[in-house]
Amino acid sequence: MKFSLIYFVRLFSKHLLLIVMVPFILAVSVFIFTKDEPQTFISKTTVFTSLASGNSVDLSGFTFNTVNTQFDNLMGIIKSNATLEKTGLSLFASHLMLEKANPMLIQPEHLEEMMKLVPSDVKKLVVRNDFEKTLANLKQYSDASNSNFVYYLINKKECYYNPSTILGKLGVKRIQNSDNIELSYESDDPGVCQQTLVYLVKVYKLADIIQKAGQSDNAVTYFESEVAKASDHLQAAENELLEYNKANKIINYNEQSKFIAGRKEQFEMGYQDVLRQNAASKAVIDLLDKKMTPGIRRRLTGSELLGLRKELGKVNQDLAAVQSLGEEEDNRATNQGKFKSLTQKSFQLKEQMRGVVDSLYDLTNGNTNVPERNIVTDWLSSTIDYEGTTAQIATMDKLRQEFDVIYSQYAPMGAMMRRLERKINVAEDEYLSLVKNLGLAKLKQQSVEVSSANTILDPPRFPAQPQPGKRKILILAAGVIGLLITLLIILTLDLMDSSLRNAAKASAETGLEVESIFPVIRRKKQKIDIAYLEKKSIEAISRKLILQSITSKKDSTPVTSIVFSTLENEGKSFLLQRIASHLSSMGYKVLLLHPHETAIMGSADFDVARYIVSKDFYLISSFRGLETPGFVPKWEKYNFIFVEFPGILHSSFPVNLFKTADHCFLVCRANRTWGKADANILEEVLAVTDPVRPKILLNGVILEEMESLVGELPRKRSWFRVMVKRFINLQFSSRQIG
Repeated sequence: MKFSLIYFVRLFSKHLLLIVMVPFILAVSVFIFTKDEPQTFISKTTVFTSLASGNSVDLSGFTFNTVNTQFDNLMGIIKSNATLEKTGLSLFASHLMLEKANPMLIQPEHLEEMMKLVPSDVKKLVVRNDFEKTLANLKQYSDASNSNFVYYLINKKECYYNPSTILGKLGVKRIQNSDNIELSYESDDPGVCQQTLVYLVKVYKLADIIQKAGQSDNAVTYFESEVAKASDHLQAAENELLEYNKANKIINYNEQSKFIAGRKEQFEMGYQDVLRQNAASKAVIDLLDKKMTPGIRRRLTGSELLGLRKELGKVNQDLAAVQSLGEEEDNRATNQGKFKSLTQKSFQLKEQMRGVVDSLYDLTNGNTNVPERNIVTDWLSSTIDYEGTTAQIATMDKLRQEFDVIYSQYAPMGAMMRRLERKINVAEDEYLSLVKNLGLAKLKQQSVEVSSANTILDPPRFPAQPQPGKRKILILAAGVIGLLITLLIILTLDLMDSSLRNAAKASAETGLEVESIFPVIRRKKQKIDIAYLEKKSIEAISRKLILQSITSKKDSTPVTSIVFSTLENEGKSFLLQRIASHLSSMGYKVLLLHPHETAIMGSADFDVARYIVSKDFYLISSFRGLETPGFVPKWEKYNFIFVEFPGILHSSFPVNLFKTADHCFLVCRANRTWGKADANILEEVLAVTDPVRPKILLNGVILEEMESLVGELPRKRSWFRVMVKRFINLQFSSRQIG
């Protein structure tokens, strides 16, 4: 099916009355049902929150996400059931305290209606001129049971005080990207509309402050206790380090260990020098011993000289010990006297040893040609150096052992000191972190006090004028919806129409070619010339028959045509009469054979005869075999012979006769449905008509479908319709292109 704008225009124009009446009826119905539509009032208020601009003490945490989260939290508080329940209860308390109606708070009829429902025990809860006490009494009364009147009024009954009702009529939005939020409320009572917003702002501001302050106070209390604990831990760790320093006499471990390491390194260097000096002196003594004569060697090893050497070694050892102690600041003053006396005694012993050596030797030359006195003198000098370095080595060995003891003491002290210092650092970091968090918590506590102002920029106003009603919109919507539904139903029914309707669909359903179409004929007056359309349809089929007779038949042989239908009353006789009449008017001899008992009106131009459908009717194989009582046709004189069969679904038909016919025409009504039975019986016909394939004569098509045959329908049109049709068909564009 090919859709076009003209198709839809024609489709909807056929149901124009329905398209007009359905929207009109719906609009009128809505108009009637909404005549008592209640008036509605809207009040608005604007509140400055300071959430976006960060007008608070703490500015560190303000980001896009945190601001949006804070606004979401605030709107959640406003829309929470607790806030709305307290708002409704506050509004109910204000109305209950009224001694007489006040239109600024509630309309008299609404107050009277409410007071009729309130029981006397609830009215006794009112404390005159004390709103807070009255509100507390109602709250306590409501919480006492879930079956009392106040609980029912606030939580179950749909009224001004119900949280669900308030939420359904409440609007909360942020004004663009500012700090401001806009609260709006809609009600059928202007006083209730304003007062609901007044109490809502009070309730949510208090809830917001309590929530934020509660969070801040809890945080401050927590961090204060944790800071105290961390301070105790830090002090205990510091005291532990202090006691350890006292026990081990540590002033500054790093400096002390550095000093000891320096002393040890200096000591080792001196120790190595003394060892080298001692070894050098011993080597010189050994060399000189080899150069001495045996006599001198015996004399030098005498008891007197040995005694002096031992005494000198002891003095040198004491002197080395005094020198090592003298480097310490505390022992320097005490050891100076000992150092002088020991130095003097050492000098005296050395002189005595020289005197003994001088007295033992004569100044003679040895066998090495070196004066013997020089050898003895060098030996004495080396011996004195050797005894001195030996004494120093002995003393320094003791000092070395003392250094090892000190090192063994200081090595574990370092690990212990680092452990104690690490413990102090951990405790200190924990303490500082908690102190910082405590400061932030106190800062946020101050910020809550600063930022929880929620200043009302535009107080709720008393709505003096009601809002424009939705009645006009509802009426218009009803009309539009009615129109759309009607158009949709018409289009759906048209698409679901399974009738043959037009040539294209008839051909698609039956699989046969459509030879011609004939218009539906109505008794009422038509604006279209039906006779003209009929004539064009008859001329079309007649023209094809004449051309067939000219091209394929001899002059003496008539053109035979079988006209059949699957059902009765398809219009076969009606069409055949008009075809025969038209051919006769053109000078052709026409014979029309039909099976009807009632006579078919003929004319002077063509012959009409009835044949009998006998029990052997299906055996007839030629037109001459048809029984026509009272009529003896002269077949040769006719140019065209038409045989009408009864409906083949309900009557037998001569199968072999189909094979001898020149044409077979299947007549179908356009407003009928092509069923399975029609298709099955047609298959039987097609099996015997080869090579002559039946063609369809589609009868009773709507007038608009005749345009496919005759072009533009002959009707009188106004200039407006002519212009619209040209516009739809885009004729102006086609002319320009041509």
